[in-house]
Amino acid sequence: MKWTDWRAHWDADKSLRKRYTLGEFYGQLMSRVKYYQVAQLRTERDWIAGDRPYYHLYPGILDPFLRLDLGVVPVRHLRMPIESPLLIQLPDASSVVTDNMRLCNILVDQKVIGDHENEGRGESSYVTVMTDIEVPEQKLHAIVTLDQRNDITIADAFGVALTHSGKDPHPGINQIIRKALQIVSVCLLLENDPQLISPEVLSDDLMKWQESLDPKYVEKAKRRGKFGWVVGRDLEVIPHYRRPHCALFWVGIGRMIPIIRMRAGSIVHREVVTTIPTGYGGDVEDAGAAIATS
Repeated sequence: MKWTDWRAHWDADKSLRKRYTLGEFYGQLMSRVKYYQVAQLRTERDWIAGDRPYYHLYPGILDPFLRLDLGVVPVRHLRMPIESPLLIQLPDASSVVTDNMRLCNILVDQKVIGDHENEGRGESSYVTVMTDIEVPEQKLHAIVTLDQRNDITIADAFGVALTHSGKDPHPGINQIIRKALQIVSVCLLLENDPQLISPEVLSDDLMKWQESLDPKYVEKAKRRGKFGWVVGRDLEVIPHYRRPHCALFWVGIGRMIPIIRMRAGSIVHREVVTTIPTGYGGDVEDAGAAIATS
């Protein structure tokens, strides 16, 4: 499986690493750009400093993620799985396409704001979502924010974020940004379910990891520059079998905490599965007689 890389400013010229530290380089960049670009650069810097963690979303999981209804979930429940920003990578042949635009990558971060910044309403946070979108002959970076200060649903937060993103420079781009926000929201609600998500290890160690679950294989991959997780890799499509699929569950005291995990698969159209077709190449009795007399 091939993935589209996030091209960071720090990677544009490797000689920069000899002249500047990571902080110095991004500090200079942030002093020269417009205010709305500072968030992008800060997130990118923190992602690199955090060893570039990523989620690899496999093709079979994209449609279930996009169809999952999160309309009633309060946006305050979105939580990053790790402390640093996270890159959500889609396959090169991503099916997330709208009007000749393809969603390639999503870089997401969550920042906590204190009581003073939150106008005396207590500590809160916001989620910054940076999208890497491919349009004919160019790539676009769009940045939107999900504000978690107000007690609104994820669906309403999407509407607010897209309204504040400004004038749509490309017809249809807000549709693909909305899909990116949906994917991010599902990823930030995922439970640590091994059927759905697991650490990525080196190809040569995959079988040994699956048999032993020894964390040394995860650490080995991280030392080699692979600090990430695979999502939806093991989902299969079997005729007449409803594969395990993502579902929203409410857990905890009073069932007030939303999480997303796998719902067990099941056989559908059982009568079709259990019916053995006959009559191909002669009746069963004729075939048995032919074997007995040969």
